[in-house]
Amino acid sequence: MDHILIHYEPRKKEVMTCAIPLGEDKASLADHFGSAPHFYIAGKRQKDGDIISEAYYHNPFRRDEK
Repeated sequence: MDHILIHYEPRKKEVMTCAIPLGEDKASLADHFGSAPHFYIAGKRQKDGDIISEAYYHNPFRRDEK
Protein backbone atom coordinates (compact mmCIF):
# COMPACT_ATOMS: atom_id res chain seq x y z
CA MET A 1 0.00 0.00 0.00
CA ASP A 2 1.38 3.36 -1.01
CA HIS A 3 -0.91 5.70 0.97
CA ILE A 4 -4.32 5.87 2.57
CA LEU A 5 -6.82 8.72 2.87
CA ILE A 6 -9.33 8.85 5.71
CA HIS A 7 -12.08 11.43 5.34
CA TYR A 8 -13.76 12.08 8.70
CA GLU A 9 -17.12 13.81 8.97
CA PRO A 10 -18.18 14.73 12.52
CA ARG A 11 -21.68 13.74 13.51
CA LYS A 12 -24.20 16.53 13.47
CA LYS A 13 -25.48 17.45 16.90
CA GLU A 14 -29.21 17.24 17.49
CA VAL A 15 -29.20 20.19 19.92
CA MET A 16 -27.11 23.35 19.76
CA THR A 17 -26.51 25.21 23.04
CA CYS A 18 -26.20 29.01 22.89
CA ALA A 19 -25.01 31.34 25.65
CA ILE A 20 -25.89 35.04 25.42
CA PRO A 21 -24.33 37.56 27.85
CA LEU A 22 -26.97 39.90 29.30
CA GLY A 23 -26.91 43.17 31.21
CA GLU A 24 -28.31 43.88 34.67
CA ASP A 25 -31.88 44.14 33.32
CA LYS A 26 -31.67 40.67 31.68
CA ALA A 27 -33.00 42.24 28.47
CA SER A 28 -30.03 44.09 26.94
CA LEU A 29 -26.81 42.54 25.68
CA ALA A 30 -23.74 42.91 27.89
CA ASP A 31 -20.70 44.73 26.50
CA HIS A 32 -18.25 42.00 27.51
CA PHE A 33 -18.82 38.25 27.79
CA GLY A 34 -16.68 37.65 30.89
CA SER A 35 -18.08 40.52 32.95
CA ALA A 36 -21.74 40.03 32.00
CA PRO A 37 -24.01 40.06 35.07
CA HIS A 38 -26.26 37.32 33.63
CA PHE A 39 -26.37 34.71 30.89
CA TYR A 40 -29.26 33.35 28.90
CA ILE A 41 -28.60 29.71 27.96
CA ALA A 42 -30.83 28.05 25.37
CA GLY A 43 -30.89 24.64 23.73
CA LYS A 44 -32.14 24.73 20.15
CA ARG A 45 -33.13 21.60 18.23
CA GLN A 46 -31.28 21.68 14.90
CA LYS A 47 -33.88 19.91 12.72
CA ASP A 48 -36.72 22.38 13.29
CA GLY A 49 -35.18 25.31 15.19
CA ASP A 50 -37.41 24.91 18.25
CA ILE A 51 -36.09 26.06 21.64
CA ILE A 52 -36.23 22.97 23.86
CA SER A 53 -34.61 24.40 27.01
CA GLU A 54 -33.85 27.86 28.34
CA ALA A 55 -32.62 29.38 31.59
CA TYR A 56 -31.14 32.56 33.03
CA TYR A 57 -28.00 32.31 35.17
CA HIS A 58 -26.27 34.87 37.38
CA ASN A 59 -22.53 35.19 36.65
CA PRO A 60 -20.76 34.85 40.05
CA PHE A 61 -17.33 35.40 38.44
CA ARG A 62 -18.02 38.74 36.77
CA ARG A 63 -15.94 40.75 39.26
CA ASP A 64 -12.96 38.37 39.34
CA GLU A 65 -9.66 39.60 37.95
CA LYS A 66 -9.12 38.68 34.33
